[in-house]
Amino acid sequence: FKELNNSIIDLANKSKDTLSIAYANHNLGWYYQVQAKQDSSYYHYFKARKFYRQLNDKRNEGEVLLNMVSIQMAEKDYIGAETNAFEAIKLIDQLPKSDHNLDTMYSLHNSIGLLSDDLNIYDKAIEYYQKSLENVKGFKNYQEYEDYSLNNIGVSYLESTR
Repeated sequence: FKELNNSIIDLANKSKDTLSIAYANHNLGWYYQVQAKQDSSYYHYFKARKFYRQLNDKRNEGEVLLNMVSIQMAEKDYIGAETNAFEAIKLIDQLPKSDHNLDTMYSLHNSIGLLSDDLNIYDKAIEYYQKSLENVKGFKNYQEYEDYSLNNIGVSYLESTR
């Protein structure tokens, strides 16, 4: 997988195929994230984002930003994670309200809630957990989202009383 995507990048660079470069870097970002090599993962997501932006591919740029947020949260880069989450929300918000896009919005709002919890800003965390649920109302598996978000809200309330 890694070798194939590196080959794709080499060939795509020669032919100036920006879309293939973006996809291959996105794939490598995922590959390294699964391998728990956060620095390499972030590097490839960052490169993919640059090419998606050139292509005005808001959906993929937003999803790459969500992946970057996940890495930044794990590395405790809270400011960078929050900045990227809000940038991704702006991008995804411009897209049609498909289940896929709404699920991405759920994840982004939930991520801001988690970040806020980590920073002991519990009111903001609860606000964003509630916003995350607004995105998935009407989903067939809404109950799963609701259970997860209500658990997060409960933890925020509990933590705020300590």
